[in-house]
Amino acid sequence: MIKNITHLTLLVKNQDDALDFFTKKLGFELHTDVMFGEMRWLTVNPEGNKQFEITLMLPPSEQAAQVIGKQAGDMIFACFSTDNCQALYESLKKNGVETIGEPTQEPWGTQMIFKDLYGNSYLAVQQ
Repeated sequence: MIKNITHLTLLVKNQDDALDFFTKKLGFELHTDVMFGEMRWLTVNPEGNKQFEITLMLPPSEQAAQVIGKQAGDMIFACFSTDNCQALYESLKKNGVETIGEPTQEPWGTQMIFKDLYGNSYLAVQQ
């Protein structure tokens, strides 16, 4: 039986740049940074949540590199929960993260959209 998502792979152009973005701008924590031969296994997790990791991976091919920044097309790549959507919005703006509009109230809670350094969109929801 499937219970949880533990990893989400994000293809990146530069692992160090992606690590800086997720840790310094979003407040994620470095989880794992090890080499497996020529491959660097680099993961980050939301602060205090070691049960979920985003794997920051270099693309294995030119074809895979074509989806960097559009891994979900024009849709949301991942959705995160937050305790305070307005505070998160203000923090991201202060840190220079691109946001799409301001937080909005929806039937399921307050939400906001932001983008990573490559243009992938993420949703943050306060329920």
